[in-house]
Amino acid sequence: MHPLHEECIRHLDLAAAMGIASGWMLDVDQPAGGATDASIDVMPARLCFTAPANHHGFCKELRFTPEGLDPHAYPLQTVDDVSVAPIPDGQGGTRKALLVRASYSGGAHGLHALLAWRYSPDTGFDIGPEIHVVGDGGEQRFITTGPLAGYFVQTSPAWTRQQTLADPEPLRIEVDRVGTLDSYRVLALLTPQSYATPVDDGPPPQMIDRLTPHIADVLKTLYPHGVP
Repeated sequence: MHPLHEECIRHLDLAAAMGIASGWMLDVDQPAGGATDASIDVMPARLCFTAPANHHGFCKELRFTPEGLDPHAYPLQTVDDVSVAPIPDGQGGTRKALLVRASYSGGAHGLHALLAWRYSPDTGFDIGPEIHVVGDGGEQRFITTGPLAGYFVQTSPAWTRQQTLADPEPLRIEVDRVGTLDSYRVLALLTPQSYATPVDDGPPPQMIDRLTPHIADVLKTLYPHGVP
């Protein structure tokens, strides 16, 4: 356990949930009482993996370090969801992964992360996680069926000219091709139309579903012989 002000909010039998070697367990620890301090110095949430005898257990603090000039590692203080679900396996099929949604409440807009851990019989959960982050009003999803199967897609307001939270904005679309160990960016664009995205009310419902035909058409135009 972390030395101060932490509580275990979830226990998960990973072995049973993922159909992997017996002995893998997960404890989700979060700052006690919720994320009441928006400072970047506050304690982040943690995942603690218990391993069978042929692997080692470990704890992972949930932080996000942006690319570029921002030097801060933002603590993801609140774990919003923990699940085991299928994601693309990079070979045309699917595999089960540990998916964690966690958020940071500081700054002008919050940060919402989707972290994915893939299991390997050789390395356990040591490799990862893959992490994707959006601001308020964003949507994120690994796609396993339909014309975008094999991709990770996220949408978020572009915040280009918004004066009030209800003003329509273009959405930024980011599409990653999912590989066997990680994902890589294949598309980033703004929607030709604007959408009202009140931050307090969350994103418009199912924006990824609404934009799937447009995204699929753009991918076909950019990669007429298929995405590498």
